Amino acid sequence: MKDDREYKRFRTLKAGRIIDPQGRTTLDCAIRDMSLTGARVQLVSAINIPEHFELLIVREDMIIPARRRWQRGTALGLEFTGPSRRLVGGR
Repeated sequence: MKDDREYKRFRTLKAGRIIDPQGRTTLDCAIRDMSLTGARVQLVSAINIPEHFELLIVREDMIIPARRRWQRGTALGLEFTGPSRRLVGGR
């Protein structure tokens, strides 16, 4: 099967957190692969994710705005919607 993605995906296993738009709720996830434009994450449980949110890459203290592209059970595909930024003051 041909992959028509503009940017190559790289397999990874990083701890992540999905942060709701108001910043009140976080949900742990595992980042399974990433590219310059998006990622695939594995959720702890099958919960509906808002269309827009932020992805925190825990060990890198990096936050990236994102939107949900697809969700199948606990698997979630997301697209980055803006530039990443460092978490101010660390964790």
